[in-house]
Amino acid sequence: MSVKEDMKLEHKWREPIKRALATYFQCAPQDFIYNHLFDIFGSADLVLGSTDNHPQIRIPLRVRRGCYLKYGEQFTLRHSRPSGILTECPKIKALAAAGHLMKGVYAIESVDGSRLEVAHVLDLTALALSGEIDHPFSVKMNGDESSDFNIYLLTQTDYQVIVIPSL
Repeated sequence: MSVKEDMKLEHKWREPIKRALATYFQCAPQDFIYNHLFDIFGSADLVLGSTDNHPQIRIPLRVRRGCYLKYGEQFTLRHSRPSGILTECPKIKALAAAGHLMKGVYAIESVDGSRLEVAHVLDLTALALSGEIDHPFSVKMNGDESSDFNIYLLTQTDYQVIVIPSL
């Protein structure tokens, strides 16, 4: 899936995810702000509690198509790109080391694209600070060889994983 397709899918599900996160964080959906600069430079599709352009909680979103339902017990983070562009893993590690709180949403939509079948809130700060971010279950290269990504198992982690009911 291309970056543009990723962004389109994440945009499609942004509002339902904000509503679910509002319940989780006990706030209003409009408290979550999308800022394209945080997306590009700070690995955050949504921020909660932003003050003076510094988000209190950064929340990257990753939504996958229904053909990936067979991998529902896994989540992935981009590890590196041959181009040298900074990817999710080093950004998350740097932000966690600097004291930023990061939660992530990893979701998979239904095969027909009508709802989210699987959605988890991940504690990415704990993943980074525990060192587990450097010990994935597996590492794979994208089919187009544009990046490699770490595969983590939800069942073999020491950090908080919360399941969001189907949306």
